[in-house]
Parts: sequence; structure tokens; C-alpha cells
Amino acid sequence: MIDHSEDERTIPEKIRFVRDLRGLSQEEFARQLGVSFPTVNAWERGRSQPYPRHRKSIDELYKDTLADDRSRTVMIVEDDPSSAIVLQEYVALALPEWSTRIMLNGYDAMIQLGVLRPRLVLLDIMMPEIDGFKVLDRIRNMEEMADTLVIFVTAATDERVLARVAESGSYGLMQKPLVRDEVFGLLKAAATESLGY
Repeated sequence: MIDHSEDERTIPEKIRFVRDLRGLSQEEFARQLGVSFPTVNAWERGRSQPYPRHRKSIDELYKDTLADDRSRTVMIVEDDPSSAIVLQEYVALALPEWSTRIMLNGYDAMIQLGVLRPRLVLLDIMMPEIDGFKVLDRIRNMEEMADTLVIFVTAATDERVLARVAESGSYGLMQKPLVRDEVFGLLKAAATESLGY
């Protein structure tokens, strides 16, 4: 987990951090603080500073957002190293406060699941020996992983495979070739849901 001391970030950075991780618009953030949208907009742009009572509320929201019982970890399970690196870069851009761990096969992923307890797993379907569906079965059988969200990643177009994905209870599907905006949207939505915001 990344350590953030209270004074390390500016008010605009704290507001953006909370809004990004909780998936809040400026209007929604303003409602939580009991202020107007233009006020939050001015704070986030650094055009004005909040009163001490509002600063305290922002600091509390920031601390609450950081205070998780589990780390913000994304496990990437992908047997193609190039694809794994691309996914890792997408996660870094979409979820900068999250860490990533790459597993190049299903076997290593199954060993590391209990240790890492990732909140989110990006899971390739077509892998030798232990495929993505077997890894998902393992996740579903681990009580401590009950709230872990799984997003399948595949280039497969076979209707049987896609039907199996739809029936699997996974959070979503990233179809290769990946489309950046779609990937970012899915990652942010999954991150927000996994944190319960």
C-alpha cells in the first residue's frame, strides 16, 4: 500500500483522489460536503481554499478512502508477457493508486491468490494447462476472496467461450484488441465497486 501522510497532498489532489477512487462527480462530492458545485470546482482547480471545517471534512474523506482493510492490488494473469505489460500500463494510468502483480500462468496465479488477496483480477482465458476458468473456480472457492472482482481478457470470438464468460459471474470482459477508453471505464468501475463506494 502506498503511504500518504496527511500533508503530502494538496487539497486539489485530495479531492481528485477521493473523487477518482469513489467514482464521484464534482456535484456528488459537493453534496457530500454540503457545498455547491462551483465551490468544489474552485477548490479542485486551486482557485480558492476551503474553510477549516470543509478542509477537515476533505481530510477525513481522504483518510477514509485510503483506509482499506486490504491493499489496492490488481493481479494480472496473462501468459503473453507483452499483453501483460500493456494491461499493467493501462492499470497504472487508470488506477494510479493501485499496485499490480503479473502472473504469467494459471498455476502461479493460484499459488499467489491467497497471499496477495487482490481486489481485482484481470484474467486471460486461453492459457496452457490451467486456463482462466479454472483460476476463477479457485477464486470462487476461497472464502477470503469472496469480494474479489474478475475481469476476463481474451481474443477469443468462439460463441461457446463467450457464453461461458457470460455465465461465469465475472465482473466483465475485455475483448482483444483492447480499446483504451473501454478498458479505463471498466477498470474504474470495478475499482469503485470493489472498494464499496
